[in-house]
Amino acid sequence: MTEPQPRIVLACCSDSGYAPYAATMLLSALHRTPRASFVVHYLHDPDFPKAVQQKLQDALAPHAHRLELHFTAIPDDWVEGLPLFSHMPKNLIRPVMWYRVFLPRLLPQEPKVLYIDCDTLVVDSLQPLWETDIGEKALAAVSNPWWPGELSDRWYARCGLQRPEDYFNTGVMLLNLQAFRAHRWDEAVREHGRANAEWTRFGDQDSLVAVLHSERVPLAPRWNVMRIVMMSPDSRRMFTAGELAQMRKRPAIIHFEGSTKPWQDATKHPWGRVHARYARQLPWPVAEAPWQWRDVENFLIRQDWHRLRRLSNRLQAKADALLRRVKPRPLSLTERIARRLKGHAEIRFVQVGSNDGTHGDPISALIKSQSGWRGVFVEPVPAIFRRLKANYGESPRFVFENVLIGREAGVVPFYAVSDQAREALGDALPYWYDQLGSFDRHHITKHLNGKLAPYIEEMQLPAITLPALLRRHGMESLDLLHVDTEGFDDEVLAQLDLDQHRPAVLLYEHKHLSIERRGRAEARLQAAGYQLHRYPDDTLAILPI
Repeated sequence: MTEPQPRIVLACCSDSGYAPYAATMLLSALHRTPRASFVVHYLHDPDFPKAVQQKLQDALAPHAHRLELHFTAIPDDWVEGLPLFSHMPKNLIRPVMWYRVFLPRLLPQEPKVLYIDCDTLVVDSLQPLWETDIGEKALAAVSNPWWPGELSDRWYARCGLQRPEDYFNTGVMLLNLQAFRAHRWDEAVREHGRANAEWTRFGDQDSLVAVLHSERVPLAPRWNVMRIVMMSPDSRRMFTAGELAQMRKRPAIIHFEGSTKPWQDATKHPWGRVHARYARQLPWPVAEAPWQWRDVENFLIRQDWHRLRRLSNRLQAKADALLRRVKPRPLSLTERIARRLKGHAEIRFVQVGSNDGTHGDPISALIKSQSGWRGVFVEPVPAIFRRLKANYGESPRFVFENVLIGREAGVVPFYAVSDQAREALGDALPYWYDQLGSFDRHHITKHLNGKLAPYIEEMQLPAITLPALLRRHGMESLDLLHVDTEGFDDEVLAQLDLDQHRPAVLLYEHKHLSIERRGRAEARLQAAGYQLHRYPDDTLAILPI
């Protein structure tokens, strides 16, 4: 007589930009837990497309005989006033991470639920975690170490913690929904979030920790294997040697926390390559990362970071010396662009956020040296616009637009650093100060510890949309679009109709975009067939020939 399948209730949440990564997590959970049936509650924003829902269902169809998949939209007014991660721009991203706090309300018939973040990968059965007895406690989760120091100590104190090990990561949680409802802990967490939005850094995580750290059952680190756990010296104090050894030898859930997202660079996390293997089984494109020395280091981290780090450094020095002799250097950004556009008699380009055509411009040399390049420069700040025209000179090849690209046409407030800053700060002012023009005043004040605040100038500038700009100049075909708009880059790219205009080259600055916004932009370009090449500040998207 066969035993009945255990029924695991699993929840995750995302917007459409993270749907490919949610699918990867769910596929791995189903694959690694073959003896269980799953009821999956996928919480999402109100704009989550039906087409993406269908794509998720199709991706998981091989497991449909043991899977119930429910999509639930969370109204915007439920999360109004709840804080984002501190690095995320306000009013541009919904606080999706807060959706999970509503699970006690959304699942009134369920006694418990296993919540797993989308940026994870399941590599062992979830059944033992699901069957963990946490009694009357609110949740079970893994402690989250940081790098030891005064900053971490102050943060623990602000969350009301007596010990560093009381701070836990909320990427994997077994939630006792009955206890949440009985004690109304979900309401307390939301109240804490709204009342402390000015200092919390990690969305709902800080509030969950502050309210429920005494109501948590600690889990072994194998249930939430974070890179910080593998690297921080605090891990050896928070976890036993046996738990850390088990985490390395038999991990269960890999968490690609922070900047270690494998879809951006598979070498950034010790398990990034494994994530890519699952992602290739799904109907979304996967960015390929060439093998490099960091892959060897990642292998060593998986074994024992602290013991093998010095060996890694010695081997890396020898390998680097060898590679310099036998391996050609990687192509620079401008070399990749020139190679892709080679053979075109005429190149039509648009550059949004041109600045003065010299500072921080990765394509100005190509534009000036190639007589077949013709295009439009867009720079909104009048003083910089005048320098731009002077630097390129009068030429029938170029058109200059003293406007900004906005969400709609009109006159909008825009912020830049005035020349008074140069007079007041002298040599303490970096050369790039006049490249900080933005719709968001905070984008400027966050630089140089706020020293630029007294010199910020608010201007009312004309704005048009990107489609209107292309129509104005008859740009029915476009070979290259370059966007450098200090954190507005993804919104400019979103205005480009990739069915009508398919530039061979798209170049945009990503360093001011949050991980979520960067991920959405990359997913859209990859879905359109572009190959991505990531540089420290910029992403280069190439359409294969």
